[in-house]
Formats: sequence, C-alpha cells, structure tokens
Amino acid sequence: MSKNARPEFADGKRRWIYPMQAKGRFDRIRRWGFILLQAWMFITPWISWRGVPLIQVDLAERRMFVFGGIYTAQDTIFLVLALLASAFALFLMTALWGRVWCGYMCPQTVFLDGWIHTIERKIEGSRGKRMALDRKPWTPEWIRKKALKHTIFVILAVLVSMTTVSWFADTQALWTGSGTLPQYLSVGFLSIVFYFDFAWFREQFCNYLCPYARFQGALSGPHSYTVTYDVMRGEPRKKGKRKPGMTAGACIDCNKCVSVCPAGIDIRDGFQLECIACTRCIDACTGVMTKLKQPTLVRYSTVELDKGATTHRWVRFRTVLYSGLIAALGLVFVGMLSQRHETQGTVNRMPGALFTVDDDGWVRNTYMVKVVNNHPGEPATFELGVEGLPNAEVISQPVEIPAAEARTVPLIVRVAPDANLQRTMPVTVTIAAEHDHIDLEATFKSNASESSGG
Repeated sequence: MSKNARPEFADGKRRWIYPMQAKGRFDRIRRWGFILLQAWMFITPWISWRGVPLIQVDLAERRMFVFGGIYTAQDTIFLVLALLASAFALFLMTALWGRVWCGYMCPQTVFLDGWIHTIERKIEGSRGKRMALDRKPWTPEWIRKKALKHTIFVILAVLVSMTTVSWFADTQALWTGSGTLPQYLSVGFLSIVFYFDFAWFREQFCNYLCPYARFQGALSGPHSYTVTYDVMRGEPRKKGKRKPGMTAGACIDCNKCVSVCPAGIDIRDGFQLECIACTRCIDACTGVMTKLKQPTLVRYSTVELDKGATTHRWVRFRTVLYSGLIAALGLVFVGMLSQRHETQGTVNRMPGALFTVDDDGWVRNTYMVKVVNNHPGEPATFELGVEGLPNAEVISQPVEIPAAEARTVPLIVRVAPDANLQRTMPVTVTIAAEHDHIDLEATFKSNASESSGG
C-alpha cells in the first residue's frame, strides 16, 4: 500500500484526495452511464403514465406507483420478490465483474465523480493547483474560490434533496411550494446530509460505512474480473528512460494510477477493499503505456488468468446458483402478477347490531364495503353483489371511483323470514367492474335459534 495515498487518520489529520482527471475508453463509458442514471433520477418524478406517476412511493397512503401499476400494502410480496431479485443480481454482477456497481452505478460514485470532482476542477484548477491552493493561507483568491465552490455544493445538495423527496411526494406540489411540512423538513435534513458528504465525507463513506465493500470478498472469487496490476510485467519499477539491457519491469513508476484514484489507493499494491473498480487507473496506465508502445499494466483480469490460465470460466457453481435464483424469483413474480387483482376491498358489518328485523319480517344485515381502485386511467364503476343467499334482496348503488382512490359504500342484504335461515351463514360479497372482479368472504346473521340453525 502506498503510504502517502491512503486517506487515513494515522497522524490525526485528514489526508485529502485530489483525483486527477483520466480520459480513456472506460471514462467515456462511465460518463455516459452517469448521464443516463442522473437523467433517470431527475426526470422520472415528473413523468406520468395512465394518469398516475411513472414511479413513486406514496408513504402517506402506503402505496407505490410502478410503470402504470398501483401497489398497496397488500402487494408487499411483490416488493420483497423484487428486492431479493435485485440482491441476487448484485451478487451475480460481483461474481462476474467484481465491484462494477461501485464504479459505474453507485449514487455515491455518480455524484462525486460526475459532479463534485468536476466542479472542483472547474473552479480550483488541476490536481496540482488544488493541492497548492489548500496549502495557501486565507488569501482573497482562496476565499473567493472556496466560497463559490461551497455555494454550488449547497445548491446541488438542495437540488438532489428535492429530487429525492420527489420520489416520495407529489412532485409538482413539492416544487411549487405546496408540499407538506414533513416533506420540506425531509428536504432540509437531506440537504445537510448531502452537503456534508459532498464537502467533507466523500470517499470515507466507501471506505468505512458502505457494507458492500465488506462482503464483496465473499461474493467474488478467483474467476471474478477485477481491476488488477500486472506484477509479472511491471516489476521491478524504474523511473525515467530505459537504457539498453536494463532488466527493470515495464512500470516506469509515473504514479498516474495513484493520482487519478478517487479512493486514494495504489492499485499496484494488490487487491484492496477501498478499490471501487472505477477503472480510472486503467485509462491512466493505458495512456502512458500506449506512448511507450506497450500493453497496459493495469487491466481487468482474474486471479486464475494472472496465474496463467488460458481461458475464463463464466459458467461455474456460483454464477449458475445466482442466475437460477434470479430466474426462479422472476417466474414467481410474473406468475403472481398475472393473478393479481387491481381491485381491492374489505367488508365489515355496520357497527351497532348484528342484524335487524324489519316491519315486514325480513331479516336485514348492513355492511360497509371499502372498494379500492388500483386500475390506472379513467374512473371505473363498481357494482356490489352477494352470493350464497338464494332469493336475497341486495340494496346497493353502483359507485364510480377514480384511479388510485377508495370509497366506502353501504351494502344492505335482506332475506325473507321463511327462507330456512340459520343463525350464521357464510356469504360472498362480490365487487365487479369492467376490468376486474373480486370476492370477499363475510357472514349473514339472523334471528334463527341455534337448534334450527344446526
């Protein structure tokens, strides 16, 4: 490990990292990935589909909008299945390509690499200039640049916080000042957290708090692709120009792989938990070695390939297991989704009496039926009915319910006194609309004696 590169607190002081910009093939891939991920984050809360948000978690109403579907607490199993599949997908990704998630898709990397480091380069200059500026006393230039940088950090923190809360609230209301107090308190709290992360915490989150860095070693193996240094070709290192007959390795010890690393490590020291596989060091080394007309020393490789293996095993027990689990969860998800009803409801007896005997002798039960319309689009009309009571009189009016809303309506069921009633009889309350039909179990109570009721 490069002693001067680690962002530790061994001497009681924070060692700041000043990553240099690295241009190359992987940097272009990463930049386009950042653009797509941030477009997804900032634009999605504003998109509606079939009259409901494209994706939103409505905490107040305990429901989710996902690609035109409306899911409530009764659909929690779908969330569990999706989270399990996502977890196993991450495990599979790690087994194949190491910490590619950290380097290309993690929000911490996206914002630090895509925004924070870029802002610092634009305001404070190159890596050397930033280091020199931080060694200076409080000069007017220092104050001006630091004030501008941190002002932008605050604005960015508020923007990200507003966008984050927009995934859990009415976006238009939130951004026009019509949101609720808890929503704006959440924005304020998140703004403080994000600013603290942007301005100070940074790579320490990856090094000390992120749990993924801790269990990635158990997920990857000797056949997993990781960012590695070619020790056999690179060592021993030698700075400066090479003379004929010199036995030094290919590494010229330019330290560019260290200068570009946002985690502050030296990839030449071997596998380290701090490495986020951002491939900046690959681009940096490739640029240097290309000028020397040699292959790069830092590249994607596996332990087995470094040991001399000629082929790579993509299919192995771990990858087959994770793929099988993902496929199984996907099949269960699709199967349950195909059986899912977009109408939900509950039926409860009217408080105060189990039954009522009307003046004409008919026995009456009154229920309160809650109907939830989870069918996006135009309002739907629902009709209530009862099955299991022949010749019963059902009194209920059709009810029109907009998408993502609920109504509680009365349902009256009357049965003639000569209908061979029992004390308690099971019945089925039906809720029907043009797009869906569900059945709810209930009971009908009467004044029949227990002996006659059997």
